[in-house]
Amino acid sequence: MAKRQATPTSPTRTSTSPRPSSTSPSPAPPCPTYICNAAAASNDHCTKLAEKNKHTKYDDLASKLECRVVAAAFTTYGGWGDDFKKTLVDPYYKKEFKAARKNGESGWAVINNRLRYERHVSAVICRENSRMLG
Repeated sequence: MAKRQATPTSPTRTSTSPRPSSTSPSPAPPCPTYICNAAAASNDHCTKLAEKNKHTKYDDLASKLECRVVAAAFTTYGGWGDDFKKTLVDPYYKKEFKAARKNGESGWAVINNRLRYERHVSAVICRENSRMLG
């Protein structure tokens, strides 16, 4: 009886081409917004720029429709823009915190829920961007 060879449980590299060297171009080079002096000096440069661009593009239309634009800007690495956070997320959790305090609770559960929500959203954004590239 012939011996059976074990099959690997994880995918193996089947290509015979050499691994890319450090001088090979990256398959997904970083956006120019990430590699400028302003981005190096500020951790929210990318989201501020995206929010500004969204407001420039949509504010006129929104005013004609008597609406307000809330720019939802996120980075590929899971960073959040201030406009979305300050307009939608902060008021929701402030209201929840006040309700918890009014009910005699410490509010730590609300704070924990907020942190868990922000971590989860950031992780999902980062993971899904990784899937798009892979």
